[in-house]
Amino acid sequence: MSPDERPDETEEVLTTPATPGAEALPTEADDEDES
Repeated sequence: MSPDERPDETEEVLTTPATPGAEALPTEADDEDES
């Protein structure tokens, strides 16, 4: 149970910071498309 909860938290943490990071990636692509 301990090891199972550990990987679950890691995925949630990666998803949290990945959300804002991924938005920045598509944002730059949108800027290039608009340009």
